[in-house]
Amino acid sequence: MRAILKEKNNHSLDTFLVRKPGSLTTVQDRGRKFHQWLGMPVSGVLDHYAYRLGNMLLGQEEDAACLEITFFGPEIEILNNTEIVITGADVLPKLNGVHTPMWTLLSVQKGDILSFSVPKSGCRAYMCVNGGIAVNKIMGSRSTTLRLKIGGFEGRKLLAGDRIRTYQSQKKFIAGHGISLPGELIPKYGKREVIRVILGPQHNYFAPDEGLKTFLESEYKISTESNRDGFRLIGPGIKIREGMPTGIPSEAFPPGGIQVRPNGQPLVMMNDIGGGGYPKIAFIISVDLPKIVQLRPGHTVVFKSVNLNAAHRLLTEEHDRLHRFCSTG
Repeated sequence: MRAILKEKNNHSLDTFLVRKPGSLTTVQDRGRKFHQWLGMPVSGVLDHYAYRLGNMLLGQEEDAACLEITFFGPEIEILNNTEIVITGADVLPKLNGVHTPMWTLLSVQKGDILSFSVPKSGCRAYMCVNGGIAVNKIMGSRSTTLRLKIGGFEGRKLLAGDRIRTYQSQKKFIAGHGISLPGELIPKYGKREVIRVILGPQHNYFAPDEGLKTFLESEYKISTESNRDGFRLIGPGIKIREGMPTGIPSEAFPPGGIQVRPNGQPLVMMNDIGGGGYPKIAFIISVDLPKIVQLRPGHTVVFKSVNLNAAHRLLTEEHDRLHRFCSTG
């Protein structure tokens, strides 16, 4: 990356004033790892790809906390000069009323007004900032868990009048403005996605034709009853084998696990839920999780089964592409 930098220190300063909060803006990072055995949700960003690229463009640690913007974005006043990168859903950002690019390093100055619109495509955007958002860590993470009211900014979404602090970084960018992500690395968000999955530990609970085959050959719609806990899907019912239970002891599992409720409808478990007690038919592979979290209610998904080796290969290929960008950027 074209930047001269020193490691950030622990000092922080007021950097952003929330003038309008938007529909749902929260502080998130990579999430709380290794605590699910306690029933603690992972939380963290839903689109790890967009978040990771934002921090990479800033040349900083990939776990620096950011703002996750869901659907309609906030209006923010800049209180101190800094650099930001906006990634994810195309929220048509404006700086002082002028459209400004996404997936690009931007210098913002004290007194500037940053605003966002309803996304042109996608559902969730990420505003990463030089130094990262300065909030206390809980169980190793700065992420907001809304259902437990912990982490992030007072355990809640941002409200008008909130003053957001950032760590005071010593980075000085030579370019200052305009370091951009190559177009081939920028995802395109559609209204229908093919989502690859690995079959889950209870996939044999389901009837071969009216169960597993139905799941893999049907189109499912994202319900309006979807949030950071989970995405409810609407479509053809998935039938349990005769004699198999519709419920199992609750257990922890990673975001992207797909349970089937007693009514036969799938439920994709997301970051803010600690576990679940329905049979798990499949797990979404890591590289496809960003696809589903960028869908809106009414958009559709089709699931395709792949094996573990394919999932590992796809993840390695993505890592290699990003590594090449970092090596040549």
